[in-house]
This record gives sequence, C-alpha cells and structure tokens, in this order.
Amino acid sequence: MLFSFYNNRGAIEREYEVLKYDFGWNKLPFSKLAENNVYLLVTAMCKNIYHYLINHFSKTVLNLKPNFRLKKFIFRFITIPAKWIKKSRQNYLNIYGNIAFKT
Repeated sequence: MLFSFYNNRGAIEREYEVLKYDFGWNKLPFSKLAENNVYLLVTAMCKNIYHYLINHFSKTVLNLKPNFRLKKFIFRFITIPAKWIKKSRQNYLNIYGNIAFKT
C-alpha cells in the first residue's frame, strides 16, 4: 500500500515537470499572487486541451505520438524548414524534409 502511494507521487511530480518546463510554470510572469493563480489555472487548462488534442490526432497522423511533449510537437509540426523559390515568374514553396505536404 505504501509503495503504490509513493509511486503515484512520482507520477504526479512528472506532471508538474511538464507544466514547469513546457507551459512556463518555472518563471511566473506577474508579481501578485492572484494574477499568478489565474495564469497557473489557464496554463493547466491549456495542458489538458493539448493532451486531448494530441491523443485525438495521434490516431490519424502517423508521425504523431500521444506522448509527444510540447517542444517536440512544435519542432515536428509547427516549425518546418521551407523556402520560397521563384521559378518562371511564379513562387513555389520548397519544403525540406521527408514530410509529404501539398501546397
């Protein structure tokens, strides 16, 4: 009984680590406690929404896994190296990598 309680404590600390490093809990933006409390609640709701969306879309997108943290998601799907190339008086978007995007 005591061991399972201790193991659950470690799992909860992992959740706080995700909130601390991915959602900005390590440096609070305001000097007043009430404002920081609102910030912490909103970012915790954002984490829950992010977790729901990742679980939902990971069922259909092949390169997306439900355990991706925020930084990994941003570098895999939001920040994509690309360059605009001008060919025959038209602009084309050249996307680098092996991701099959259609423009």
